[in-house]
Amino acid sequence: MDKHVRLILSGIVSAACIVVLSTFFCLPENFIHTISRTISVPHTDCPLCGMTRAFLAISHGNFLQAYAYNKGSLLLYSSMILVPASFLFFVIFTQRKKNF
Repeated sequence: MDKHVRLILSGIVSAACIVVLSTFFCLPENFIHTISRTISVPHTDCPLCGMTRAFLAISHGNFLQAYAYNKGSLLLYSSMILVPASFLFFVIFTQRKKNF
């Protein structure tokens, strides 16, 4: 795959992570729960069950409560922070390298 395509895809994924995580800080909790219930499909227990409540708990600093809601939430939330951070670091590093 061309490195420009990889860079563009990384930017899109990073932007999506930022948008998703920022909603947990910007939108009211009741609104997020309403959206979650609206788009949820009736199903049995799944790996993402409780993720909305867990992400809200993490956003408010309640890590133990988030772990109780979904055991994988801390890992997913952390990765959604690390992806844009690493992309930003890569872009800044390559720009500095070009200027020297």
